Amino acid sequence: MSIITDQWKKYCVIGGWFLVILLSSGCWDRVEVNDIAFVLGTGIDYYGEKEIELSIEVKLPGTTEAGGMGGGNGDQPTFVQSATGKTVAEAIANLQMRFPRKLFWGHNRVIIFNEKFVRELGVKQELEYFSRSPEARTRDKVFVTQGKAKDLLTAVQHLEDSTAETLRELSGTNIGLDVSIRDVLLGLKNEETEVAVPMIAVSADTEGTAEGKNEIELLGTAVFKGNKMSDWMNMRLTRGLLWFKNEINLATVTIAPEVDDGYISALMIDAKSELIPEIHDGQWKITIKAISEDDIIQNSTELDLTEMDVLQSVERQLEVEIKNRLVEVVDKVQQEIKSDVLGFNEAFRREYPEQWHEHKDDWNQFFTTIEVDYDVKVYVRRLGLSTGKQESEE
Repeated sequence: MSIITDQWKKYCVIGGWFLVILLSSGCWDRVEVNDIAFVLGTGIDYYGEKEIELSIEVKLPGTTEAGGMGGGNGDQPTFVQSATGKTVAEAIANLQMRFPRKLFWGHNRVIIFNEKFVRELGVKQELEYFSRSPEARTRDKVFVTQGKAKDLLTAVQHLEDSTAETLRELSGTNIGLDVSIRDVLLGLKNEETEVAVPMIAVSADTEGTAEGKNEIELLGTAVFKGNKMSDWMNMRLTRGLLWFKNEINLATVTIAPEVDDGYISALMIDAKSELIPEIHDGQWKITIKAISEDDIIQNSTELDLTEMDVLQSVERQLEVEIKNRLVEVVDKVQQEIKSDVLGFNEAFRREYPEQWHEHKDDWNQFFTTIEVDYDVKVYVRRLGLSTGKQESEE
């Protein structure tokens, strides 16, 4: 009996020590919220061959979490600070010396690169730093701006409380590409694809400027060769690029029917696309198959879309318009950019690995010789309230 009692005493003592350790730990390294400066956005600018300028948008103490509506009322609840360094790590260390609070990167939403920086130095080293940081998140969005990233961060917004929140919302609209740190790093690591990143600038809105506020404009797409930016596409080409990536959504296509004055606009409500590679007798060819279901949202013509032959004619013209956009993208990429952001590389590697392997080392040059076919189908599902001639007669 005494042996059992002694064992229980031993267990109680050990358990007591565990409770003491658990209850007395966990707070020694705690950082109070009042001791933290929340970083919302990061900008990286070219500052010479051996230095970079790193700018951060920081939430002002005492303001609500940036991101809600109401940025147009009252003062901007953020401010921007910058520092230089030979590396991102050194620039951040220099930045920290200018803040009485510890910089916290867990709320950072975007990283903006200056165009000159990514053309001269690339993005790999900088993004790898953030991917290793325990506070930063690899889902943070990546952008390239034609001007200085610092200037873009300081642009006062109409609708949102911060530039970072504006860009985060913009990336979710499906107007352009939605690219994260993780996407870029995987693209740089993957020899089957080239990187493409959304390109932005401060809009030249004179009315907004007069009010002391600006909006950020999506210009198109920055195209990379390896680690560095090589060229860019405007928004029309970017919308075509989204077809090749099967990321097109909520696009509006407008046509001018040849048989009538006026315009017809269709809203793409569902769209799918795929790349179908083929090698026959040594000839490499790829077909982009695109299917779109549309709603007619405006009809300023006299055409009666309830008539089947008229509606089918409109569908064919919509197909031609989409095909023209796809052709423009292919011509730009194959003849000028010569960087495979269309996904041809991956499509052929998957279907013809042996033949692909023979050209993988000079792919960006070889893929410019690949023939491209277009299989585009448009189906109008709803005509809306306006059907043209029928409405005008009423």
